[in-house]
Amino acid sequence: RVKLTLGVRYCEEDSERKFYPIVQAFGRWAKGNPDYWIKWILPPYATQKALLYLPLVYQPDGVLHYRVQSFQAEDGSGDYVGIAARMKNGKYMPPVPDMHTMDAIKHSNPKVHLYGSILKDKEWLDAGTIMTEQNKTKAIPKSIPIKAMYVKDQAGVPYSGYIQCGYYVDEDKTPYLMLVNRRGDYFKAGDGLNEDLVPPEEYDRYYTQADPQMLNITLDRNIKGYTEHIGLLDPFDNMLYHIQDGICSIEIPAGEAKLLKLVNTLPAKVEGLLTVKGETVVADDVSLQKYAKLKMSKDATVTLLPGARLIAPENTYVVLAGNMDLQGDSELVILGNLKEKNVSIKQDDEARVLKQPQAKKSFLKRLLCID
Repeated sequence: RVKLTLGVRYCEEDSERKFYPIVQAFGRWAKGNPDYWIKWILPPYATQKALLYLPLVYQPDGVLHYRVQSFQAEDGSGDYVGIAARMKNGKYMPPVPDMHTMDAIKHSNPKVHLYGSILKDKEWLDAGTIMTEQNKTKAIPKSIPIKAMYVKDQAGVPYSGYIQCGYYVDEDKTPYLMLVNRRGDYFKAGDGLNEDLVPPEEYDRYYTQADPQMLNITLDRNIKGYTEHIGLLDPFDNMLYHIQDGICSIEIPAGEAKLLKLVNTLPAKVEGLLTVKGETVVADDVSLQKYAKLKMSKDATVTLLPGARLIAPENTYVVLAGNMDLQGDSELVILGNLKEKNVSIKQDDEARVLKQPQAKKSFLKRLLCID
């Protein structure tokens, strides 16, 4: 009640503000013949997570669990929320966590917090539902360089699709996709029961968590400001999804969410001359081949994610400029020819930088990149 009052006050401070109380993880169990859910059915675990993530698709000002404590009678009737106080002999006992709801809140909160903080200052463009057929998916905003998105259809399941997507851009017009897999749990009918007659302790028996879904994204060709080597980065787990032949495939578990940012990356093997511009993210091993040249421009920012390695063996040429960020246990190994142009290298304690001492060479040898 207090939190709802704060919500009303929040709206009164600005006529443009809206407050939407959404029941995401709540249920009211009533005693009867038989017992049943009244008004609200507590969603299963994966479905609860999807509902907790869903506001991020629409750029909320905040997500507030305004009712994390309520009351239940000794016989189990009453409200099912994150934490509930039990009533016994007319007195309220110490609060007891409802693990279905508490786990959903605990497990989704880290992503909600991170994704929400990233999206807070972004420009929201639109949102839509991604289905198994491209023609059933809402039109993608023109400023998002994506041709099509669809969910791979699965055989032998009640339904596929229903991935919700929010489209965002930052001040540099970098695209972001906020994805939520709404396919959470299937109800297994049995013993003549409907969903409203299944008590929480029987959820594992009557509900099955759906398999992950595969989302296929087809990007435009020649995206302005990007090289031919691009990917989609999830900042929560630093997972980088590479684009191959213009298509990126992303697996999303039941009820889960992903925030994806379009970034430049590097190929596994660098051959010939490769110039790095703007923001570039490396998640795996990148190795320069014999006589290859890697040049960072002064506006480049190269991030090596934990576990990534950038290796330049002998008979290669590297120009470091701009900014480098070595995260976790990433490694920068340069055994070939190196030139540094006002480069700033930031590295975590576990990161490693190995640079071969450079001997003075003649102008011709430096020009031709030979020993």
